[in-house]
Amino acid sequence: RRHKMYQEQLNLTSPDAPLQLRPDASWVQFHLGISRHGLYSRSSPVVRQLLQDMRRTPTISADYSQDEKALLGACDCTQIVKPSGVHLKLVLRFSDFGKAMFKPMRQQRDEETPADFFYFIDFQRHNAEIAAFHLDRILDFRRVPPTVGRLINVTKEILEVTKNEILQSVFFVSPGA
Repeated sequence: RRHKMYQEQLNLTSPDAPLQLRPDASWVQFHLGISRHGLYSRSSPVVRQLLQDMRRTPTISADYSQDEKALLGACDCTQIVKPSGVHLKLVLRFSDFGKAMFKPMRQQRDEETPADFFYFIDFQRHNAEIAAFHLDRILDFRRVPPTVGRLINVTKEILEVTKNEILQSVFFVSPGA
């Protein structure tokens, strides 16, 4: 079923060009290495390759995360313990069958939250996620999933690949464009 979905999203209608799951894909190798001791081993070369792939692998689909769907009333909320956060989170699917959580940058790294903001509405900084991953590696816990910063072309990598009409309506497209 998933194979068919990816074929449709990549417009691979020809039987001559089937999309194949590659067992050597970095995300597959990463998942095969998960153990009770950590998400990856200390000497795992897969993590470096996975980080590179997360930065550059083409996006073929974008949709709201499960907790975003729960907040919108678009999914069975019994699957969710508690919707987390108040900021946009999307699930991006890649051409190698991998997927990742996307949280947009809301403010620059050196920009401070205004002092008159109510403290529960503080900006969630995208770089906090990245820093948590690297600190986790330095401390040798290996419990935080691999996280990277990536520049996204919102039009090409989200708007043009999503099939979710609600998500499409979030974007303003200038009639002059």
